[in-house]
Amino acid sequence: MSYISKPVKIPDVPGKITLRERGDRVYVMYEIGREYNPALQTTTPQRKMIGQQIRNAPGMMLPNENYEQFFANGEEIMNKDVYPGEGRMVDRMSESV
Repeated sequence: MSYISKPVKIPDVPGKITLRERGDRVYVMYEIGREYNPALQTTTPQRKMIGQQIRNAPGMMLPNENYEQFFANGEEIMNKDVYPGEGRMVDRMSESV
Protein backbone atom coordinates (compact mmCIF):
# COMPACT_ATOMS: atom_id res chain seq x y z
CA MET A 1 0.00 0.00 0.00
CA SER A 2 1.41 3.36 -0.96
CA TYR A 3 0.68 6.44 1.06
CA ILE A 4 0.62 10.18 0.52
CA SER A 5 4.11 11.68 0.64
CA LYS A 6 3.03 15.33 0.37
CA PRO A 7 1.79 17.55 3.21
CA VAL A 8 -1.94 17.48 4.07
CA LYS A 9 -4.08 19.46 6.49
CA ILE A 10 -4.45 17.97 9.95
CA PRO A 11 -7.99 16.50 9.95
CA ASP A 12 -10.63 18.51 11.77
CA VAL A 13 -12.33 15.78 13.81
CA PRO A 14 -13.39 17.24 17.18
CA GLY A 15 -12.29 15.12 20.14
CA LYS A 16 -10.36 12.54 18.11
CA ILE A 17 -7.12 14.31 17.10
CA THR A 18 -4.32 14.73 19.66
CA LEU A 19 -0.87 16.22 19.19
CA ARG A 20 1.89 14.45 21.12
CA GLU A 21 5.38 15.94 21.51
CA ARG A 22 8.36 13.60 21.56
CA GLY A 23 11.68 15.42 21.66
CA ASP A 24 11.66 18.03 18.92
CA ARG A 25 8.88 16.33 16.90
CA VAL A 26 5.10 16.58 17.17
CA TYR A 27 3.08 13.50 16.20
CA VAL A 28 -0.59 13.57 15.16
CA MET A 29 -2.59 10.87 16.94
CA TYR A 30 -6.11 9.71 16.00
CA GLU A 31 -8.39 8.13 18.61
CA ILE A 32 -9.90 4.89 17.29
CA GLY A 33 -11.74 3.80 20.42
CA ARG A 34 -11.73 3.52 24.19
CA GLU A 35 -11.10 0.55 26.45
CA TYR A 36 -12.86 0.38 29.81
CA ASN A 37 -10.95 -1.01 32.80
CA PRO A 38 -13.55 -2.19 35.35
CA ALA A 39 -10.95 -2.65 38.11
CA LEU A 40 -9.88 1.00 37.94
CA GLN A 41 -13.26 2.25 36.65
CA THR A 42 -11.56 4.34 33.97
CA THR A 43 -11.44 4.43 30.20
CA THR A 44 -8.20 4.52 28.25
CA PRO A 45 -8.15 5.99 24.74
CA GLN A 46 -6.81 3.73 21.98
CA ARG A 47 -4.86 5.86 19.49
CA LYS A 48 -2.93 5.40 16.26
CA MET A 49 -0.33 7.78 14.89
CA ILE A 50 -1.46 9.15 11.51
CA GLY A 51 1.45 11.49 10.79
CA GLN A 52 3.91 14.11 11.93
CA GLN A 53 3.16 17.82 12.22
CA ILE A 54 5.27 20.11 10.03
CA ARG A 55 7.23 22.51 12.26
CA ASN A 56 6.86 25.69 10.23
CA ALA A 57 3.22 24.99 9.24
CA PRO A 58 1.22 24.14 12.42
CA GLY A 59 -2.01 23.15 10.60
CA MET A 60 -0.22 20.75 8.23
CA MET A 61 1.25 17.28 8.63
CA LEU A 62 3.16 14.61 6.75
CA PRO A 63 0.85 11.54 6.80
CA ASN A 64 1.95 7.95 7.29
CA GLU A 65 0.31 4.68 6.14
CA ASN A 66 -2.31 4.82 8.93
CA TYR A 67 -3.70 8.09 7.54
CA GLU A 68 -5.24 6.37 4.50
CA GLN A 69 -6.76 3.68 6.73
CA PHE A 70 -8.82 6.26 8.63
CA PHE A 71 -9.22 9.13 6.15
CA ALA A 72 -10.16 9.38 2.47
CA ASN A 73 -9.45 12.74 0.84
CA GLY A 74 -9.07 14.29 4.30
CA GLU A 75 -12.50 13.09 5.51
CA GLU A 76 -13.08 10.52 8.24
CA ILE A 77 -14.06 7.01 7.11
CA MET A 78 -16.91 5.66 9.25
CA ASN A 79 -16.42 1.89 9.21
CA LYS A 80 -17.24 -0.51 12.06
CA ASP A 81 -14.23 -2.67 11.09
CA VAL A 82 -11.95 0.31 11.78
CA TYR A 83 -13.69 1.11 15.09
CA PRO A 84 -13.80 -2.25 16.89
CA GLY A 85 -14.32 -0.67 20.31
CA GLU A 86 -17.74 0.72 19.39
CA GLY A 87 -19.06 -2.72 18.45
CA ARG A 88 -17.80 -4.26 21.70
CA MET A 89 -19.41 -1.49 23.74
CA VAL A 90 -22.79 -2.16 22.11
CA ASP A 91 -22.38 -5.91 22.70
CA ARG A 92 -21.60 -5.40 26.40
CA MET A 93 -24.60 -3.16 26.83
CA SER A 94 -26.93 -5.67 25.11
CA GLU A 95 -25.60 -8.52 27.29
CA SER A 96 -26.31 -6.65 30.52
CA VAL A 97 -29.92 -5.82 29.56
